[in-house]
Amino acid sequence: MGLAVIRADASANIGGGHIYRCLTLADQLCELEIAIHFICREENGHLAELIRHRGYRVSLLSIEHDIDEVEDARQCRSLMEKIIVEFGTVSMILVDHYQLSAVWHTMIAPLAQHMAVIDDLANRPYRCDLIFDQSLGRTAKDYEPWVNEQCKTIVTGAEHALLRYQFINLREAAKKRRAKTTAVKTVLVAMGATDPDNVTIDVLQQLSTLSEAKDWSIKIALTDKAKHIEQIEQFIATSALTIELLINVYDMADLILHCDIAIAAAGTSMLERCCLGLPNVIVCVADNQQHIANALVETDSAIAVMNTDQLCTQLSGALQGFVGDMDRYQTIANNTFAVCNGDGKIELGNQIDELMQIEQQWLHPVTKNHIDLLFEWQQTPQTRQYSRDPNPPTLEQHQQWFETTIDDSAVHFYIIMLGQRQCGFVRLNPTKHHDTNGFEVSIAMAPDAHGLGMGHKALVLLHQLHPEKHLFAYIDPQNQVSIKAFGKAGFGALSDDWYALQDSLPKDSLSKGTVNES
Repeated sequence: MGLAVIRADASANIGGGHIYRCLTLADQLCELEIAIHFICREENGHLAELIRHRGYRVSLLSIEHDIDEVEDARQCRSLMEKIIVEFGTVSMILVDHYQLSAVWHTMIAPLAQHMAVIDDLANRPYRCDLIFDQSLGRTAKDYEPWVNEQCKTIVTGAEHALLRYQFINLREAAKKRRAKTTAVKTVLVAMGATDPDNVTIDVLQQLSTLSEAKDWSIKIALTDKAKHIEQIEQFIATSALTIELLINVYDMADLILHCDIAIAAAGTSMLERCCLGLPNVIVCVADNQQHIANALVETDSAIAVMNTDQLCTQLSGALQGFVGDMDRYQTIANNTFAVCNGDGKIELGNQIDELMQIEQQWLHPVTKNHIDLLFEWQQTPQTRQYSRDPNPPTLEQHQQWFETTIDDSAVHFYIIMLGQRQCGFVRLNPTKHHDTNGFEVSIAMAPDAHGLGMGHKALVLLHQLHPEKHLFAYIDPQNQVSIKAFGKAGFGALSDDWYALQDSLPKDSLSKGTVNES
């Protein structure tokens, strides 16, 4: 069984779309016997309770204002190391977060075998093995300028939508119901789980001006994280319309099935409504929704109000396109059904499962369980050959050193992994060189891992994981293999036997001759 760590957030401002689609994917991965652990920030409106209710572990990051992705990565790095120590190998990190880019991916990637990104923007650099974007009209070409060479899999398009089985199971029933619809009677208003800008009120005010709306049953769907529930309740109390406010809808698929049209945001839940063929007047409540709205309009699958400022002038006319022409209603319903069928999570789950079978190099935090393995490696002639102390430690010396080292929070100590294979260790100990506080790098490979070219990759991963640290290394002048490995990893010579990562010190601190990288 593998372990996937999912980094995603929900809040009163951004809603819950990222968490909901990650939960859908998590359900599919569980069927493939992949364990799940969420990391979320403890924002107002976070959905940690829902995640736990669905049976998944979740760790919360503390609320901090104006946090950048570097600091987010540092905090996640600390949590990830604890997760690995407690639960074992992290086979994959899945990140669904608009504020996290290749900078974050690079810092976190060394702690897992693979990195996958769920996105729908295609607007920033990514460093991952797989990208998934379920937006209608999105293609792999949209991401090609932004991805690194190792990203071999880009899955795009609404046909890959992550939908729960409740929607798939009701699809045939929805087709029969839409075909029999002869008049609009029930209208769903769904402006997002939390509707932070209270677009719901604007919609209700416009509906109050329509003579047709007096005959409708209007259903409003929100969660208890929405900030404007009280104001909406006050509007309902004095309105002549028939309005029902539904909080924390348990079975959204059934609600969509029994509605005739929706006035709704073009967020992630748009694809749920498409799966059940519900004709939509979509309202773009955020800039990133306009791409989806345009694609739906181009395929004649919805009528769009491109921003909330146009509600008062366009909503009435948009609704007339459904209410006054049922042939048009049926055309849009059929086109909406064609957008997605809900099977996307199965394909994506299989793609992830296949990717996780590929062995990649990564770093596993050292735990107390590694004491005997490290003692064994310390005894080998290859380890002692170029060590500053050529004599192997006794078991007592090793135990004392190990306990002191592992209890020192200033030391960063990792096992070099290739898949599940333990191939060596790399360690950072506090030191000082050229009046610069930094860390000395120590590295050794397991006897059966020599000659595989893993040393320089381990050093690169170490720097990715701790980019803020100044790194130094002592290398015996006779140890040409290590000199080449450190050189390929970006280290330059300070003297005959001391080296520094070249961005750790001013250039004039390095000797004129740099490490031979051949």
